Amino acid sequence: MIEIYESIYSFIKENLSKKRQNHSFGVSKLAESLCKRYDIDPVKGLIAGISHDIAREFGNDKLAEYATKDGNPLLSWEVSNPILLHGRAGAEFIKERWHIDDSGIIEAIRYHTSGKPGAPVLSQILFVSDYLEPGRKFLTNEKREEILRLDLKQMMLFVLNEKLRDTKRKKREIIPMTLLLYKELTGG
Repeated sequence: MIEIYESIYSFIKENLSKKRQNHSFGVSKLAESLCKRYDIDPVKGLIAGISHDIAREFGNDKLAEYATKDGNPLLSWEVSNPILLHGRAGAEFIKERWHIDDSGIIEAIRYHTSGKPGAPVLSQILFVSDYLEPGRKFLTNEKREEILRLDLKQMMLFVLNEKLRDTKRKKREIIPMTLLLYKELTGG
């Protein structure tokens, strides 16, 4: 599987903006590290991390085209915010281009923005890695290290609280899946 990672890495270097490349590389390294901590194959973390934003720079039509290849219709919140389709689209894109059929990797990429109730550990790792990636400037290194010392559920709750606070501040619609995940983790 390391060959797949290297191929995706090359694709990212050739096709994504420098900012998106750096973020993807950072997420992949953090996901790899957390996978080692939680006894998940670290190569799966590398692949999920490097691929999570592979469709982030697609145009709206291409996002919709790839997202619906998963057999599900576009939801109203996705239609009104097409960039949120990049997880679904990216999952389908890597399945098609690199023939990745590992359901854990695909699910992690598909739900890395919204999160998902009952998500397996790899999905949780990618969800927190995307937010806690060292290139993110909204966290100090000290705060990031503090959060990374928490257990995975506590990291998830931190990220969810921050995402929900930011969504409310920007007066955006909360993704229903995110709210369900929050309720699952808080028992609410």
